[in-house]
Amino acid sequence: SSSENIADEQPVEETGLADVSAVDSSLADSSLTDSSLTDSSLTDSSLTDESKPEENLLANARNDIEEGIYVIQSALDEKVCIGIAGSVRTEDANAELVTKNGGFAQAFYIKKAGDGVYTFINYNSKKALQAKDAGTEIGTNIQQHTAADEASQKWIIKDNGDGTFSIFSYQDPAYALTVDDQYGVAHGNVMLWKSDGRTQQKFSFQTGSPSLPKYIDE
Repeated sequence: SSSENIADEQPVEETGLADVSAVDSSLADSSLTDSSLTDSSLTDSSLTDESKPEENLLANARNDIEEGIYVIQSALDEKVCIGIAGSVRTEDANAELVTKNGGFAQAFYIKKAGDGVYTFINYNSKKALQAKDAGTEIGTNIQQHTAADEASQKWIIKDNGDGTFSIFSYQDPAYALTVDDQYGVAHGNVMLWKSDGRTQQKFSFQTGSPSLPKYIDE
């Protein structure tokens, strides 16, 4: 697929970036700990139950994150964040970890899509993070796709209680956004994997840069 260089990108100054977890720490419930990731509600057996697995996670989801532009930083290294490979606007371009440089392709508009449910719209492409082919399997790739009201573009954010957050698939909350860092952190692929509380499944949301507006252009 063809790539497109974005010549007019403005740098996002990292100075003054504020971690969203610092906003009203009293909202963090004691039930939102890594131990909850091993709860029976997120096991394979529960997926055959008549109840919807997302209902279990939504009960403990973080639903007070303000809509706005954020950098999604990986807990693996404060120098890397989720971005779009090549900074392109191409349909189905890959999401991966990139070294933070303030590019627009590294910024996402986090928008509420229901109680405890969010979508992530890339600031550069105006496309949404999506599970490829609406997949809910180990290794399902994450890409950008034209924004639509689809379950594969909806995500549940959970406070881990340690200053980080995990991002679960709304389609199947047994799976979380996970970084494949086996070949290094930079350019580590972003995909779905069984939730187990590993560092590769933890992120922080940073905002406050004067170089980006609060909201994405409509």
